[in-house]
Amino acid sequence: MDSGLPRSSLPLEGRLPLEGCFNCRDLGGYPGADSRLVRRGLVFRSDALHNLTERDRVYLKGLGIRHVIDFRGPVEAEVYPDRLPPDVVYENCNPHASLAQQASAERGNDKAKVDKLNALAETPEGRDFLIKNQNAMADQMRQLVSNPHAVAAYRRFFACLAEGGPLLFHCQGGKDRTGWAAALFLLAMGTERRIIREDYLLTREMNRERNHKRMNEYRCYTDHPLVLEYLAGLMDTRETYIDAAFDEMDRLTGSASDRGDYLRAYLGITDQDRDSLRAQYLEPRHEA
Repeated sequence: MDSGLPRSSLPLEGRLPLEGCFNCRDLGGYPGADSRLVRRGLVFRSDALHNLTERDRVYLKGLGIRHVIDFRGPVEAEVYPDRLPPDVVYENCNPHASLAQQASAERGNDKAKVDKLNALAETPEGRDFLIKNQNAMADQMRQLVSNPHAVAAYRRFFACLAEGGPLLFHCQGGKDRTGWAAALFLLAMGTERRIIREDYLLTREMNRERNHKRMNEYRCYTDHPLVLEYLAGLMDTRETYIDAAFDEMDRLTGSASDRGDYLRAYLGITDQDRDSLRAQYLEPRHEA
């Protein structure tokens, strides 16, 4: 389902040529502090890695990836374990994002999930719930900013970044849990919010064909417009979702700046930590 919302204007050139992923890409190339670009080949964001082919594993091994951070819940990770190259350090950092887990549920759960939503749609209270929650992922994004479990998960993410790359992080669809991790990394690099927003929206382009197929699969079990719109809202990548996260961040810090107030106060990243990360992940300064 295409809601006609804004598309990212960024090119898809950072997308990795993997057969078992649809949303794996290099975060290098974005402008950061002091007009320095994020270095390529060090930080990658992705959807789930359980469908990687042997060719994909060889490709990732060639990238030298040393650490994989999985933002899925433990049940997601157990049912669909990552298929990683040998010698890669795997770590699960669960932000306890229950709605994101529901949104990323695999096809085997479709009928049970849709049956529950159809039952909701049969009552006035249920229809009211579905209408009010068509943009429920915005609330999930706010929770990724302020929920203590999520804060702890993203603190650990930065501790792994400090150990050095190449590093890959992912969830199931590579959209919200991963999207917020990418936003935090780019904020630490000094990237402007408008560019971070564009990176978040790029997932919409990556997932367009996959989401179209998923909506057709849901239509096998329902034709109720409220149910379909609710499901589309869970899968979609909307500007309102990333903006909700930024709004929550600004509410917590009382500031709309990009100067790291949230990173310091909630993720414990000091100015020295930030400078060290930038030394690792930004291209060197060009001396005049």
